[in-house]
Amino acid sequence: MPPLWLMTVAVVVGGVWLVVRLKELFVLLLVGYFLAYAIDPLVSRLERKGLSRATALSVVLVGFLAALVLAAVTAIPTIIDEFHKLSENLSSYIATSKDKIGPVLERGKALLPDAIQAKVDFDDLTGSIMAMLSQVSGDTVKRVGNAVMGTLMRGYSRALTLVNVALLPFIVFYLSVDMPKLHGFFYNLFPITKRASVG
Repeated sequence: MPPLWLMTVAVVVGGVWLVVRLKELFVLLLVGYFLAYAIDPLVSRLERKGLSRATALSVVLVGFLAALVLAAVTAIPTIIDEFHKLSENLSSYIATSKDKIGPVLERGKALLPDAIQAKVDFDDLTGSIMAMLSQVSGDTVKRVGNAVMGTLMRGYSRALTLVNVALLPFIVFYLSVDMPKLHGFFYNLFPITKRASVG
């Protein structure tokens, strides 16, 4: 029989390999678990009031989805509108900030020791900051936003993301309904002497 450390290393390596191979499913289950864990206190409170766990969970999920729809209808169009205004007016905001940055740098320069003031050309530094800011435009902000979203979505297709979003409420539902049993199962895997500290 192989030593225990070798079996432990083999299980850990196999687990990591399985997680990497099934990363989309694993991420979906992990997000679903954390959402289920976050709403568990509210579900438990409704359960203590006399509702069954499935009914309490359905009430919480319907309320959560209603809040999301309300946010999508009210907040998201406002955010998009403000983003467009920012990208259109960014150059005027930068021009206004040029007049404000100069005096702040002058006050900061006066606070520095004389040796540093002698070595650093603050007029050149101010000019380079202003030149860099003048290159920023609304298109730059849009490109940065697209790059961030592209990085976050790398490795995921849009179709798979939509399927995951559609499956997420069902995963949260079933994880939440079985949350006490699920926690009890993992709790019983620990030795009896360690269960109090794990709990």
